[in-house]
Amino acid sequence: MTKPERIDQDVLHRRAQVAVLSGLAACDDVSNLMAAAASSVVLGGFTPDVALLELAVTVLDLACPAGAEPLVCEGLRECHLPEVTFRGRVEHRNSQYALYAAACTRGGLQPDLLSDAAWWQTPL
Repeated sequence: MTKPERIDQDVLHRRAQVAVLSGLAACDDVSNLMAAAASSVVLGGFTPDVALLELAVTVLDLACPAGAEPLVCEGLRECHLPEVTFRGRVEHRNSQYALYAAACTRGGLQPDLLSDAAWWQTPL
């Protein structure tokens, strides 16, 4: 039996970022962006969480450059994702965690994604 070909983690990382950025450029809706990122998932080997977190950090850098007024977290999702309805605690918690993790990373604190998200049973 031959071993399946291993795909480099960096290639998968960039593939997820390019898929999401291409979808944004094409004005795709959120469900299409999520599907595009999910295409890079390799069960037991790679999830695009870190790749997407890096994109979120870049977005924060662009939205709130050094010296600018801080962004207000309250209402951020509703303002920028009006087409998405977050249902239940898990979806609210995941979206809140994603915002906080991006802000922490931007500020120099690396969140422990494996430990923090392991119990969720759903993708970040």
